[in-house]
Parts: sequence; structure tokens; C-alpha cells
Amino acid sequence: MHIGFFDGSASPNPGNVGLGACICFQQNVICKSAKYGGTGTNNVAEYKALIHLLELAIAMNVKVFTVYGDSQLVINQVNGVWGVTNERLKNLYDRVQSLRSQIEECVFKWISRHNNKIADSLSREGLKLSKPKTVYSKSENIGALPSVDKADQPIDLLIHRFSVRPLGNYHFRIDQIGYPAIVVNLRNLHCSCDSFRGGSACLHVMSISRLMKKGVA
Repeated sequence: MHIGFFDGSASPNPGNVGLGACICFQQNVICKSAKYGGTGTNNVAEYKALIHLLELAIAMNVKVFTVYGDSQLVINQVNGVWGVTNERLKNLYDRVQSLRSQIEECVFKWISRHNNKIADSLSREGLKLSKPKTVYSKSENIGALPSVDKADQPIDLLIHRFSVRPLGNYHFRIDQIGYPAIVVNLRNLHCSCDSFRGGSACLHVMSISRLMKKGVA
């Protein structure tokens, strides 16, 4: 399985944009790329960096891809947790989804900036470039995989007939046949269900909280 990291920088914000992308296989860096991305905001930079990473992966014929980024906005939007209302971001979001569909299996996960150092460094390098700089290598070992919080680990459970999947940063998506999807934010104890909005006890928050305490999720 291939893993990828992306990061975008804007200096100032908004301002010049730098893009960083890194692809690894079996803990070895096989592709690093820094690129100037024009101008825009930090969020535009993050989206452009993700697009750059996906384009590299497709060119390298990557089939199974786990993508890590430290932008909560981008990761939550591409995973369907948050909506996209900004028109410019919507165009970039559509491009991401188009590229994603060209990879057999592609998932997006949030990590902290501390665990995204390679892509962060490349994005800052990209601010200074006049043309893309892409290096292919099989010798650089990244060591241990990123330290992803337990709540970000992939998991498929069936609790109280709900299918639960973590989306990263203590956000969970709950699906139940015949009902709209529900999103639980365990960090802020919030749920998108009608019961929670009405001030009643929420089965979704309570169920996931119990799983976390048991060390299951």
C-alpha cells in the first residue's frame, strides 16, 4: 500500500502559494515534490497540494492510496463531513473527487502538523521555486508511520445496528440503513441527529463514547 502526504503554504495569507507532496511505499520515500502554486489563501494552497499529490499518484499508477494531511477543513470536506460553500474551493473540491475516482482505493486521513514534516518542508520550498521540483527515490526511509490518534484509525463496527467509521480528529460518521448519515464530533460532544439538536439524550454520542472507553474505537 502506498501512503501520501500533502501540505500547502500561503505567504502571506492570502499570498504566494507553495505546494508539498510526498509518496511512500513500505516506509520508503519514492517521490517528493515541491511546486509553486500561484496565489491564494491557506485553504486554496492545501487543496492545490492535495491535487498535486493525487496527480503524482495517478502518474505513478498507484492503486491503493492512504493520504494524510493536516488541514482539518480539507480532510473533513473531501470526506463529506463538512460542506463546501466557497465557490473557488468547490472547484478544487470537484477536482479532488475527480482524481480520487481514478484511484482504485483512496482514503483521506487527518494528522497533526507535527507528523507532516516532510510535506510541510516541501511546501515552504515550493514558495521559492519557478518550476516544479520532483525527485524520485527508493532509498530514503521515513521510519515509523505517522502517529495517528486512536480515534483516527480505520474501523468498521456495527453498534446498535449503526455502521461507524472514524473520519479523523474525533469525528465519526454513522450510517443506518434507511436513514441519513449522522456525524458525531466526540471532541466537542456534538451530533448532527435530531435528538441532539432537540436537547434530548443522544444514543450516537453515548455509544461511541463507550467504545472509546473500552479501547475498541
